[in-house]
Amino acid sequence: MKKPTPEYIRDTAVSILQDYDMGIKQSDLWREVETFLSESGYEITDHTLKNALWDLEKQRPGEVLKIKKSAKNVELHPLVNNSDEQDAYDEAWDESLQDRAIGSLINLSGMVAEITVRIDSSSIHSKLGETQALYMNEYPPEVIEAITTLGIALDLMEKSKSAFKSIRHVWALDSRKVSLQRR
Repeated sequence: MKKPTPEYIRDTAVSILQDYDMGIKQSDLWREVETFLSESGYEITDHTLKNALWDLEKQRPGEVLKIKKSAKNVELHPLVNNSDEQDAYDEAWDESLQDRAIGSLINLSGMVAEITVRIDSSSIHSKLGETQALYMNEYPPEVIEAITTLGIALDLMEKSKSAFKSIRHVWALDSRKVSLQRR
């Protein structure tokens, strides 16, 4: 059996990719290339295939667009000069960007929830109330300002936690609906 060169593997991948106008998952393209080469009488190993294709978009910048939707969901799209098809790729890119933005916000909301769990705001609020009631006349203005600001910050954190919790829940449901519709 003959062994294909990395350049031949890339040529094959780009050729197969042209059949997928709306793109294909990177892992699926790799399987397609492996199947095609094996059926064509080439001896192919995972190592050879991955080394040739892992940065296909960099090796073929005018022919391949890589859209990373998540760490495990990477899509490859053929680039063409047709402006209608380019608009579709731009839309897919924008969609990917929106998905990442939503994921980032969901991650942030989890971090906010974790921080507010670590900070027992109710005990801090009660201590603030006690301090204000008993000792406010004993403090200089900058300390009073710091205590008041801390109270406001705790209130804002609680409101943010509630807002992020509802956003996280709604977007988690929306993303499940979207992923089920795409299948």
